[in-house]
This record gives sequence, C-alpha cells and structure tokens, in this order.
Amino acid sequence: MAARKGVPVWVVIVVPVLVLVAFLMIAPVFTHVRDGKPNVCLRNVKNISLAVQMYVADNDDHFPPAADWSDVLDEYLKNRDVFRCPQAGGGSGWDYVYNPLFSSRSMYDVADLANTVVIFESDAGKNAAGGPELLPDEPRHLGGDNYGFADGHASWLKRKSAGENRRGERLWLKEPEEAVSWKP
Repeated sequence: MAARKGVPVWVVIVVPVLVLVAFLMIAPVFTHVRDGKPNVCLRNVKNISLAVQMYVADNDDHFPPAADWSDVLDEYLKNRDVFRCPQAGGGSGWDYVYNPLFSSRSMYDVADLANTVVIFESDAGKNAAGGPELLPDEPRHLGGDNYGFADGHASWLKRKSAGENRRGERLWLKEPEEAVSWKP
C-alpha cells in the first residue's frame, strides 16, 4: 500500500488565518450598511445641498435667505421627510441647519465652494440658521456628522473629541476633525 501525501501543515494553518483576517477587515462594512441610518441622513443632506444649488441657479447665483431657507427650498424637494434625520430622536422633525453667512450671498463671493459648510445637522428646528455651535451635543453617526457644502456635495466628517468626563462619557467638540470653512 502506498503512503498518501497529506496537505502540508502550513496550508492547514495559513488558509484559515487568512480567511479570518479577510472577514475581520470587511465585517465593519457590513455593519455600517446594515444600519443604513447614516446613509439616509447623508442622502438627505445631499438632497438639501442639491436643492440649494437649484435655488442658486434660479436666483441669479444667490443663495437662499437664512430667515426662511427650508421654506424656499420646498419647491426643489420631493417631500419634507428630507429634513428628518433618522438618528435625531424625534425632535422637531427639522434636523438640519443653514449657515446664515450665505444668506442671499452671491456664489461668486465664496472663496472655496468645495470646503465651505452650508447645511449641517442640528436639533435647532425649522428654518434654523447658525454656525457650529448648533451641532448636536453628541454626533449622531458613528462619532461624526453630515455636512452639505457650497458646491453641492455632502460628506460625513468625524467630530473632534475632547476626551472623557469623570463618568467615562466621551465629550465632543463642535468641530469636525477635517478642516472645513464656515465663512464664505
């Protein structure tokens, strides 16, 4: 009887380890996709940002007035659900804020359209306008917030952490880690 050649020992060890490493690398992606809520909010911010761009195109290249920005954008949006973030916790139902420094300003007065925040998450309510001080106390989405920029794109940005308090709760600053501009 001839002796069988077996599988080398290194294959028995290496292959399962590689499979485990690959799984650990892609598992967070599936967790993020399964939740879906951050994606809905980012899509909302993107839709609002595009509505701002349509308003600008229809109004001699000027941004909406801050006093009633969400009202004037209504005609550019399919429904008002776009103003609701699923992670906001059922507040007023108006979960985004407009940067008032854009109020009726020409887009040609904005130095860096791609990096200047126009829309961002907040609990301030309908037609709210303000700066980073109106960000929620705690980020809603995996340690970050969604922002809409003057050029119409939207992005999730991680928020800066100020460490922890005595009870071990994380404290958050009202600024994203990435550099953005709040002034046009």
